[in-house]
Formats: sequence, structure tokens, C-alpha cells
Amino acid sequence: MRAALPPDHPRGEWIAPAPLLSTLALIAANLIPLYGVLILGWNVFAIMCLYWLENLTIGFFNILRMVAAAQPRSGVEWRRALVHPALFMVHYGMACLIYGLFVVFLFAGDLMPGPEDTDPPGDAGQALLVFAGRLFTPSSCYLGVQILKGFSGLVLSHGISFVVNFIGRGEFRRVSPGELEWRPYGRVLVLHVALLVGGPIVMITGAYAMGVAVLVLVKIGLDVRLHWNERTRFIRKHEPTE
Repeated sequence: MRAALPPDHPRGEWIAPAPLLSTLALIAANLIPLYGVLILGWNVFAIMCLYWLENLTIGFFNILRMVAAAQPRSGVEWRRALVHPALFMVHYGMACLIYGLFVVFLFAGDLMPGPEDTDPPGDAGQALLVFAGRLFTPSSCYLGVQILKGFSGLVLSHGISFVVNFIGRGEFRRVSPGELEWRPYGRVLVLHVALLVGGPIVMITGAYAMGVAVLVLVKIGLDVRLHWNERTRFIRKHEPTE
């Protein structure tokens, strides 16, 4: 169901509020990290790793969105349809890499090797091996499995939104691949600036369980708000040029 356009509204369509299914799926997926914090004892690093993996999920489904928005029907159109996704993979991949390095250096904590862990001190190759060894201890592997379970919930949530909203509600007809190439950055920046600011505060105060729980709840609120903004944003019809 779509709301009526105001008489003076520019040509285009007004997309109705987000369907209940995708909103509930989003909330449910984001409750998994909250369960991990309160019941399973996840730390800040685990939460930040999970949300870094969500960045990859956002990027993956944005590639699918760009291809769907191009609506290719022939071989030539398919080649053109892959231009924006290819460019997106380059710059978004670099952004995810940089963000991942920030997560490791800011939140890895005891997993990070010190000068005393390498011979000679500060040897980068040995430091990497020490870090990898600490990542694959039984306790770290168990935590990694739990994070992957949470990640699967986030993938399912984004998949539901893609199928229900972008395809099912015809949003792919109202946006161009060029617009979609840059769209994830707004959502990612808002969410992860909040996390990168809040995460160190939690680590400094030492109130891990309560602090991380508040961090997760803030992320849920921002996520739902941004999801609804995306659904209700006015998008002009994309008219391909010859």
C-alpha cells in the first residue's frame, strides 16, 4: 500500500513504510548479539567482528541490488550491468579492509601480540603468527562459531529485506545502479561511527556486559530507523538514457 502523492510533489513515487516482516527480521537478527552479550559472555571484540561481517553482507546484497536495478536482458546489457558492481567491490572492499584493521587494533585486546612475544621484538611476521595462534585456541574457536551463528541471522535479515522490499515491492525499478553504488556508505557510517565511539568507552569503563548491551540496543534502534528511512525515502523513477 502506497501513500498518495501531494499535489505539488515532483514526479515519482512515494514508497510506503517498511513491511512488518523485514522489520521484525531485522530486530530478531540484532537480538542475537544481545543474547551473546548477556548469556554467552561475548566481549566488545566479538560484537565488532560480527558487525564487520555485517558490512560484507550489506555489500553483497548491494551488488545484487545494482544488478537487479540495471534490469539486463541481453549480453551487452549484462556487461554494462556489471560495471557499477565491479567499481563498488573495489572501493567498498577497501573501506571494509580499513574498518576491519581498526576493529583488530582497537578491540582485539589480549589477542594482540606485544614486543615480548616476538624475537626480535616487533617482528611483523612473527607477530602475525602469534595473533593467528591466539585466534585459533579452543575458546576463540568456540566464540568464532557463535559469531558465525549470529552472522547467519544477519544474512537472513538482509536477504528477507532484499526479496520482500527491493524485489517484491518493486524498489529496483525506482533507483539506478549508480545511485546504489554509494548508498550503503550512509548507513554504514552512521552505525559504525556510533560503534567505534561507544566501543572504546565501554572498554575504558570496564562495564562490559551492561555497556555492550547498551551498545547493541543503540545499534538496533539506529538500524531500524535507517531501515524505515530507506523504505520511505522518496526516489525518483530511474529513466535509462539511450
